[in-house]
Amino acid sequence: MTGRMIECSKSPTVPQITADVCVVGSGAAGAILAHELAARGFRVVVVERGAWRRSADFNQREVDMFAALWKMNGVQFAANFTLNVAQGQCVGGSTVINDAICFRTPSDVLRVWRDDHGIPWASDDHMKPHFDELWQRLRIARVQDESLNRNNRKLKEGAQSLGWSGGNNERNCVDCRECGYCHLGCHYDTKQSMLVTYVPWGLEGGVDVFADCRAERIRFRNGRASELVCRIMQDGHETRHAMRVRASAFVVSAGAIASTELLLRSRAGNENVGHSIGFHPSPAVVGRYEEEINGFAGIPMSYHVDQFRRIEGRRGFLIEGIFIQPAQFSLLLPSFFPTYMQDYAHYTMAGILLWDEQAGVIRLNADGRATFFYDLTPTDRDTLREAMKRTAEAFFGTTPAPTEVLTSHRIPTRMSGLQDLDLIDARGFGPADLTLGSAHPQGGNRMGRDPEIYAVDPDFRLFAPNGSVYENLYVCDASVLPTTVGVNPQISVMALALELGKRLPVHQGVGT
Repeated sequence: MTGRMIECSKSPTVPQITADVCVVGSGAAGAILAHELAARGFRVVVVERGAWRRSADFNQREVDMFAALWKMNGVQFAANFTLNVAQGQCVGGSTVINDAICFRTPSDVLRVWRDDHGIPWASDDHMKPHFDELWQRLRIARVQDESLNRNNRKLKEGAQSLGWSGGNNERNCVDCRECGYCHLGCHYDTKQSMLVTYVPWGLEGGVDVFADCRAERIRFRNGRASELVCRIMQDGHETRHAMRVRASAFVVSAGAIASTELLLRSRAGNENVGHSIGFHPSPAVVGRYEEEINGFAGIPMSYHVDQFRRIEGRRGFLIEGIFIQPAQFSLLLPSFFPTYMQDYAHYTMAGILLWDEQAGVIRLNADGRATFFYDLTPTDRDTLREAMKRTAEAFFGTTPAPTEVLTSHRIPTRMSGLQDLDLIDARGFGPADLTLGSAHPQGGNRMGRDPEIYAVDPDFRLFAPNGSVYENLYVCDASVLPTTVGVNPQISVMALALELGKRLPVHQGVGT
């Protein structure tokens, strides 16, 4: 039986739906879970707050696509304005707007999850079949040298001149047109996002997807989740129309921030819900060259430097080639706007993926919506200071060298050579000193064996306040990661979904 894609904003309101399993969210975790569970014979319903957008809708115009695909139009600041978090909000989630970067969860990260956090299945041997399946199904392949654009070539040249290790990225993209508009949705359907893979595969297997449908609250009966109350969205705004989903089991897979918001609003879980969220925060480091780089042309992210992933045994950072479209780019260096935009074609850019500690907290505001607080720990500040210096050093290691390197410090910071690196120290790393961005929120409902410390158990079940678990309420997305992963996390999240999708037990009795 084929499933249905229901656009709730365009369809008559359905007051009540029943299913075996209700999945909240259609991104990297939710889409895979729905497909896997349907393949096992479950009747699956997916609710997705965002709209269903087709590739034909992706017109490569920033103002249109931010509104259509990005949560809060791409402007989602921490309450203390320390960083802006980019997330997708559409059928397919952030996989629709990301850069298709694929890293397997590193072995040392899995080992920490197993040994320090009590996740028995977190090992290379156990997870390898999941990774292999994703590589095959999403047709993941390494970028060839001839497809490195000039921006990524500059990072590679600089890193190699300094003897640093790195490599071309692997991407879930087939026959890429190299148009440079990954962040605005792939108009050509070459990026193998959930929108063009697991969502339609799930529909073919009988999954019903309700788009424009915001999960508002989980209700409980006799200690079990019994019903999900949803609100229908219209043009991005919540209406008075409600829909209720009754199911035997519920899986919350809406992303680190939205999943935590739903649990807090439902008063579900223990006191650890909303704690320990990390972001892989990144400042902007930009080099200006006399020659035209045209970093906006070609694959935005195709090369990374992993020389400093660990520094003296502790967490470090990656340096990743990246470039973005003009509106986003203009927000990165506010101290230089608007004069520096006239040189847009002459810039290189690299992103720093800081393997941060999980120092953030999510709370509900007076309207019942998630707000989060985050600041760098002293250790993270020291690591980020080194990361920015090393990134600038890589640019200065190219021939010819850039005329200057700029940073996203609030005080204009221009470096004309290695002798100026100390300016990075002088500018500081406090909330008022530096503009940071993130696309990788992780944690908030961390997984582990001890309910005194964690929100979710190793079987993905939410801990109840008394230390037991809700037998039919699961959480599976980036929010359960015990630590930040230190690499682009989409594959880690997808692998978690495969793990739960293959092991979720049968639950009897809808809504009991």
